[in-house]
Amino acid sequence: MPAVGRVVSPLLSAGQHDSNWEYLFRFVAGYWLNGVAKTDSTFLRDATTQIGLMRAGRWSWLAWWKRSAIRLTSVILPIGWLTGMIISADTTAFMTRVTLWVLIPLAIITVVERLGHHTTRRDHHKTLSHWYSHKFNVPIWQAQKMVSIPRGHTKSADKVVTIWWPLGFSIPLSDQEKWAELVANMLSLDDPQYLFNFTGRPFMSMSLVPKPPSVVSFEDFRHHERHNVS
Repeated sequence: MPAVGRVVSPLLSAGQHDSNWEYLFRFVAGYWLNGVAKTDSTFLRDATTQIGLMRAGRWSWLAWWKRSAIRLTSVILPIGWLTGMIISADTTAFMTRVTLWVLIPLAIITVVERLGHHTTRRDHHKTLSHWYSHKFNVPIWQAQKMVSIPRGHTKSADKVVTIWWPLGFSIPLSDQEKWAELVANMLSLDDPQYLFNFTGRPFMSMSLVPKPPSVVSFEDFRHHERHNVS
């Protein structure tokens, strides 16, 4: 494995003069074409944290194999269809079967993953809402409106859970850690960051702790410094 790493790493990393083979390798592997990672995604796992100060779009949060499948599908299928139309009807029928074999598994995987995320979010919302309803003696429909859980809250530090407390409600500073631990358990969050606010409309926010970037360039540091100064 170390030998494989020594061969693969230079192909993924950005250089001053990247060759066409390096771009091709990154394209097939599902890596960033410029060789600069924006998230901590791996070949098999979706990202959980952004790397550096550059904004990471939804594409950057996908596992490499997903990006690879999308890239290869978008290139191979159109070429195959055009070839089939030029050569023969048999080739067109073959490409139709290949299209179904490729797209149907990808669609199933996408649906299953979305249902999994939705189920987790729905279960957490249900648990918190019932607890809120029982704790403050309010109807369940009202408690559901007081709990906001974004999709992906167990994976990304950018997804912030918000609980709106009843007007005039407050928690002593000595008890806030216990309340935070209780809410974190109901949300399946390990050692999250949280904030209690009792000024105006009381609320509590909670999210994962952002991971520090594994690589920080000098340009990122200068950008961050200029932002703080301004």
